Amino acid sequence: RLPPTDTKHVRVDHAIEKGAKIPPFYDPLVAKVIAWDVDRPQAIDRLMAALSQFCVEGIKTTIPTNIAILMSDRYASGELHTGFIQELFSDRSVLDDLCKPLWPCM
Repeated sequence: RLPPTDTKHVRVDHAIEKGAKIPPFYDPLVAKVIAWDVDRPQAIDRLMAALSQFCVEGIKTTIPTNIAILMSDRYASGELHTGFIQELFSDRSVLDDLCKPLWPCM
């Protein structure tokens, strides 16, 4: 299930039809979610809200990884470098949180 989109601040690009089944050899980019707002913190909040409303069953997604990135202080500050992802996921607690369901599919 795709999130309802606030077309002023969130755009979801996809080619998914209601009830469609994604084959086992799927392109990992099932949907692209873009968020905008007047500043970085508000755009991050909008993107996290949109991602948390997805309900995807039967395949693994990068949604939990993306939410972990968006929740990090370093990402929020915009102080990023090429080693950011490696540093973020070297913290075992971040990895443990990715194994927990972030939301139920209803």
